[in-house]
Amino acid sequence: MTSQVLTEQEKTRRAELNADTRQALQMGLSLDEFLTVRQACTEEWTGWFHREMQRCNTDDPVEILPAALARVQQHSVAEARRAAENVARSEVQKHAIKEARRIAQETARSEIRALLQKAIADGDQ
Repeated sequence: MTSQVLTEQEKTRRAELNADTRQALQMGLSLDEFLTVRQACTEEWTGWFHREMQRCNTDDPVEILPAALARVQQHSVAEARRAAENVARSEVQKHAIKEARRIAQETARSEIRALLQKAIADGDQ
């Protein structure tokens, strides 16, 4: 039996790979797709930081961190609202379908009952 001693760097790399894999699965993406999306997001944020630093005439990115954090918060709130609306819409649709089925079954029962009563009445004549 061979034992493998992992360096701290390798442990960190494996932990990050595991975390990225779990996050990719939660998002319904492959690991490669997830890493591609992350790279695009990184490039978008880098561009935003550079533009914001130019707009604010500063060389220190720390000065624009409050604006960056506010942007992240706004995006998060908007996404959470969209997700909540989608869940609510889905629940309403499920309930509406269930109710429509119940009404259809009740209507079918009533129609069968009426037909049976008519057949019985016609048989009595």
